[in-house]
Amino acid sequence: MPRPTRGATPVRHFRALACWLIVTGLILRAGLALAQDSDRERLEALYRATDGRNWVDNTNWLTEAALDDWYGIETDGEGRVTELVLGVWSESPQVFQGNGLTGTLPADALGGLSRTKLLEIVGSPGVTGPLPPLANLLELEELDFEANDHTGPIPPEWGSLPKLANLDVEANRLTGPIPPELGQLPLTRLAVGANRLTGGIPAELARLAPTLEELTVHDNQLSGPMPVELGELTNLVELTIDDDTGLCLPRQIQATVFGRLAVEQGVPLCADVPALPIGAVWVLAAALAAAAAFRGRRVGKGDRPVTHPPPVRAGRGVLPRRSTGDC
Repeated sequence: MPRPTRGATPVRHFRALACWLIVTGLILRAGLALAQDSDRERLEALYRATDGRNWVDNTNWLTEAALDDWYGIETDGEGRVTELVLGVWSESPQVFQGNGLTGTLPADALGGLSRTKLLEIVGSPGVTGPLPPLANLLELEELDFEANDHTGPIPPEWGSLPKLANLDVEANRLTGPIPPELGQLPLTRLAVGANRLTGGIPAELARLAPTLEELTVHDNQLSGPMPVELGELTNLVELTIDDDTGLCLPRQIQATVFGRLAVEQGVPLCADVPALPIGAVWVLAAALAAAAAFRGRRVGKGDRPVTHPPPVRAGRGVLPRRSTGDC
């Protein structure tokens, strides 16, 4: 029986390793192709849900061209979508140049573009319905749905987007409160003005102190005193808020950066509740104690409530009591 030659085992190991690398590469390539196809399918769903045939510009959409050749789309080296921009702000003239989308944004389609860093769909008043949750867009840094016609609340799920720095949903018809969950984000800019939001400004926004530079809450239906904690927003350089809102500024934060900006915007100071002098408090307490003692003495002298004798029972029935004027 021939003996195995020296070195046969390393050769077999090398061949096994080479086969493993080839199979792994094929799997990764297949996964990448699948991810690219999934992004393409999600964009196609967005196109169909928002009447893409009638967009202002739909160049290369629904064609076999690479995704970064589609209008408004940028991709990374693996062909995954990193930017989706449909509609822009024009500086000259200063108007939104929307892309004419109509309908409701498909939440599943947008929420699946997991490599996206910039998502901007603006200036399309034909875009209606709720804002998509987008909880899976963990790479998202900028989110802009300004000047559409969205309704409903701001999704609290946005508070779980760890890299979101710029959030703009101005000029829609959003309702409900400002979610306190937004205080968990690394925001430098938060713009929620020109909506129908109610309630107050949540104190949790004070957590944005290390990053927040711009806060826009004008033209809503907000009310109540601004939280004292907002005085911690020391990096704030721009605050846009209307003076006819139901909000007021506590005196405790009047001298802070936030307070000075609010005063410049004409926000009124909250009315102080007048405090009673300590002497008046003692007089009031003595008066209440004297009144209680007087009532106790009246009860002790025999003032008891008037009672009536119980009804007379006859057999199984109860006869009503006769008044003294009966015959």
